[in-house]
Amino acid sequence: MGLPDETSSENGRSIEHAYKNLKKLQAKARKSNESRQSIDPKPVSASTKESAIKSSTISNCKVANKIKPSNILSSSTSESETETFDNESTNSSSSNYNKNKIKTSSSTIPKHKLIKHQYQQIIIKNDQDATLEIQKLSEQPAVIFSAIDALYKKHQEHKVHRFTEENREKHIANWKVTKYAEEKVAYGTNYFLKVFIGDGLYLHIRVHRHPNQDKYDFYALHETIKHNVATCVFTEDDPLTYFNY
Repeated sequence: MGLPDETSSENGRSIEHAYKNLKKLQAKARKSNESRQSIDPKPVSASTKESAIKSSTISNCKVANKIKPSNILSSSTSESETETFDNESTNSSSSNYNKNKIKTSSSTIPKHKLIKHQYQQIIIKNDQDATLEIQKLSEQPAVIFSAIDALYKKHQEHKVHRFTEENREKHIANWKVTKYAEEKVAYGTNYFLKVFIGDGLYLHIRVHRHPNQDKYDFYALHETIKHNVATCVFTEDDPLTYFNY
């Protein structure tokens, strides 16, 4: 017998090696396909889609049945009632605004604007403090006589005869301050007094005290009946000075 052919044996080994490599490649491909199938979603059939749509429609109908027409009506009614209430409050506030306008010789000025503009630093005091303040002023006869003279001159056109030489001291003793405020200013202090003088009448006075000296200037307001106090304004020579009563 002759020697084995070396070439044929080498070919057999290479075929066997190639076969093993093929098996490995097939195994890798199989694993890759399996992993890809686990990630990718499965195709949804038409019947599955149809059943999902039906269930969604049924749930929407259940929610819609909970919303009754009466509920919708009541909610819209409450909104309209609120709107009407707001309109009424607006109308009432506008009517109050018109009532609260005060007239001066030059123009008609809304009361709230006048107060805000003129007296942001005013300190309102109670009646006891006000009475003490007017008593302090009363301790100086010259001041009181000046006040009475000023008030008398201002009210001559109203024929207020109670301010005469004979009875002015008597009337000063009977003054009752019902409202009082003071305003600190750079050139002194302003005192605002609403004084009850009897017979249902009030006097509205602004007293200006000069800084660092016992000098007072008096300004009288119009005399007014007790039921009409809120409409009182200063006289024409001092129209913008106003105290919120």
